[in-house]
Amino acid sequence: MILFFTSRKGFENSIDMIKQNHWPVWLTKGILTKEEIVKIRNKGIELTEFNYEIDNKDKNKIEEALYTIQEHHPEDQILVERRVEL
Repeated sequence: MILFFTSRKGFENSIDMIKQNHWPVWLTKGILTKEEIVKIRNKGIELTEFNYEIDNKDKNKIEEALYTIQEHHPEDQILVERRVEL
């Protein structure tokens, strides 16, 4: 399982799950500071930060990000934090 977060709140709400399972994490740029990223990586968690921000309401940008993640993890499912407009 791969976890993809587009907001700090979504990441923070899932931190216990991340620590327990050590699933790889992908983030949009700017969710965490460089220091926070280092701390998480030092705990043995694989964390990748995109080099650009991804609006969690932009379906096309989410799809592009998912394509990139899938290229790196072709056999894994991806759990996505996404905001849906009703």
